Amino acid sequence: MRITRWRELKDRLLAAGFRPRSSLGQNFLMTPPILRSMVQKAGILPGDKVLEIGVGAGSLTSFLLDAGAEVLGVEIDERLARIAEDNCDFARSRLNLLKMDALDKGKILSPELGEAIRSFAGARRYKLVANLPYSISTPIFCELMKTPMRPVAAVVLVQEDFAQRVCAPSGTHEFSPISVFSSVFGEAKIVRRVQPGEFWPVPGVTSAVLAWRENEAPPRFIDEDFFFDLVNTMFRYRRKNIANALKNARKAGWQADVDVEALLVSAGINPRFRAEQLDPSQFISLYALALKASANTV
Repeated sequence: MRITRWRELKDRLLAAGFRPRSSLGQNFLMTPPILRSMVQKAGILPGDKVLEIGVGAGSLTSFLLDAGAEVLGVEIDERLARIAEDNCDFARSRLNLLKMDALDKGKILSPELGEAIRSFAGARRYKLVANLPYSISTPIFCELMKTPMRPVAAVVLVQEDFAQRVCAPSGTHEFSPISVFSSVFGEAKIVRRVQPGEFWPVPGVTSAVLAWRENEAPPRFIDEDFFFDLVNTMFRYRRKNIANALKNARKAGWQADVDVEALLVSAGINPRFRAEQLDPSQFISLYALALKASANTV
């Protein structure tokens, strides 16, 4: 049975004995125009491949299917998954709903989901459109920035402070690894703020719709894992200057006889700067520098 009245969603969930679990980030957006605008902002066309993590009761899924998308959905709560399947039965042939946790041990993308994405998207790639559970927004977004998993575009409903970190420029307190990954591989902007009262149950934070689009020619790395690890490490030691932080970087291979400061200066990087003072292009230079030093000290 497809939900045609928004109040019906809450009524059906309560009638089924369902109670939202805050541990799973279960806050349901009760404003259809916002979901419809997300699908429009993503430019969904018939036949587009869309990944939706956190399907919930299938409200956003319905709009995606209405637009003609083929949807790979992920929902950890089997109770909600059953409601979503019922809600989206009108287009069951274009919905593949996985009942699973998108993350493995809460940190990395589930290998099963990774394989499902590769099989689903193929050479055509995919778009990410989702009401992301707040507790997993950061690891999900970072994991999906990696080459094999990266979407061509994303429109996601997230906690506002997360959206601000994704869009943060260097030199600001919000600048973080996710800011670097977002800007190195694409461009992000906040489309709109969403007040707590638009949800049931009402969360204690303001949300935002975040739009991200991949660059036409994103950089390619010989060792992409090294790049991600290096950026994360620089911010892990964000109170140290770059020269000292590098000496603590895992996998960087810096030896006692490597003049770190001289190498940084040669790359146009002030060794006294901290991670948040570097712009994204300098992180790419830092990666190349660390990779070269690592190779030379083996």
